[in-house]
Order: sequence, then C-alpha cells, then structure tokens
Amino acid sequence: MARTLFYQVEGAGEPIVLLHGFLASSQYFTALRKRLRATHMVIAIDLLGFGRSPKPAASQYTYKEQVRAVHEELTRLGIQKFALVGHSLGALVALRYAQEYPASVRRLILFNPPMYQDAAQAAATLKSTGLHYRIMLHSPWRDIAWYGAKVLPRIPFNKKRPPINLTDVLRPTTHARQRTYENIILKGEFFNDIAQVKVPTLLVMGKSDRPQYHKNASGWLPPSHVRCVTVATGHHLPVKHPKLAEQLVRSHLS
Repeated sequence: MARTLFYQVEGAGEPIVLLHGFLASSQYFTALRKRLRATHMVIAIDLLGFGRSPKPAASQYTYKEQVRAVHEELTRLGIQKFALVGHSLGALVALRYAQEYPASVRRLILFNPPMYQDAAQAAATLKSTGLHYRIMLHSPWRDIAWYGAKVLPRIPFNKKRPPINLTDVLRPTTHARQRTYENIILKGEFFNDIAQVKVPTLLVMGKSDRPQYHKNASGWLPPSHVRCVTVATGHHLPVKHPKLAEQLVRSHLS
C-alpha cells in the first residue's frame, strides 16, 4: 500500500513545497507558510518518519525512500511543477529530489543545509560539536537519554505548538531517527549533489551556523546555477527571521 505523508496546504497560486529539518515537522514552517499563502499554494510536508507521517519499521530512511515518498504524495495531490524549499535535513532531501526530478522543480531554495565534504567529516564534526548530539545520537547511553526525554511533559498535537517543540523531537521512533541520521545527514554528500543539480538554486547560509560549513564553502566555487547568500542568523532562519526567509524565497522566485 502506498505511504501517505502528512501535509498542510494553505493558499492558492503557484505551488511551493516546504521540507523541514531533522527532528521537526511541517509545524516548523508555520510563520513562513502564513507569509507565502497570500500569493502561492503552500504545501508543508512531514517527511517519512517524522511528525504525523508514517514511521515504517522496514524503512531504512534513505535518500531514495524520502524522495520517493515526497514524490508519491505530490503526485497524489496533482502537483506537477513547483518551487521546492528545504531546511537542514529537508534541504538535503530537496536537493536530491531536484536531482532526480529536475522537470518538476522550478526553483530550489536551500536553508542551512549540512555542508560537509564527506561522511568522515560529517561524523567527526557532529560528534565534537554539541553535547546533545554526543549524548542523544552517539553515546552508548543514548537510549536511556531518549527515554528520559520522553517522560518530560509534551504539548499534544491538538494544541498550539511552537515551530520548534519537544513533541516533534520525540515523535520519531528510535529506528526512524537513527537511520535518517546515519543514512542522510552523516553521508556528507551535499557538494556532490549540488554539482549535479541544474535547477536554479538559492543557497542560504547563516553567519552563526556551524563553522565547518563556512570553512568548506570558503574554498568552493559554486556552479553557475547556484546563488549563495550569507545572512546574519544562526541555523533556524525560517523560524527566527520568517520575514527575511519570505524575502529570500520571493526574490528567488521572481
């Protein structure tokens, strides 16, 4: 049976598809959706394994599976040509989607993608930066840590939730969370993928995002189809500065 991803649709006009980051959901884009819906049909999707989408135990949560699930959902919705916006993990999935379905993606906007040279650099960087990554994703005691987090109070889905919230962080199964982390984020394939895509692309980096991203980008010559912008924000530009995120999206679509 075909998997059905959860999604939220607002507005009318040319479609814009939004893909969220790791341990998030379509809720992440609430403010940006509201800003774009006046002129566009905005479709925010919960990726496979996250939010209210299915979390199949048989899935390995690879690029191929995520791209296929998004493509099947958009096909069911009758969305054939659209702008594609991704944040962090969602930017990696969006980039691979544009590589596999270039005729469907009119414009590509990547907010704060993990920009590693290879898998070894990705693993080393994530293990050494951020206590939460070391404890929750790399520690031998990670299962105990996640169990402890699950007993904390959470906001139910039927209540108003902030865009970054504990409910979304704890929603994925252990299998979905760990396989997605290993099979997409830790692959470190950003630079290879962006070289393969020919869709007009806007790459947005936060000045206060991970230093390794900037170090890697400093010696990189972007392909002609890629425009790079660095703004004075951290990793969560669409949430912390939705007006700026809207301006960047609209400028790239015009």
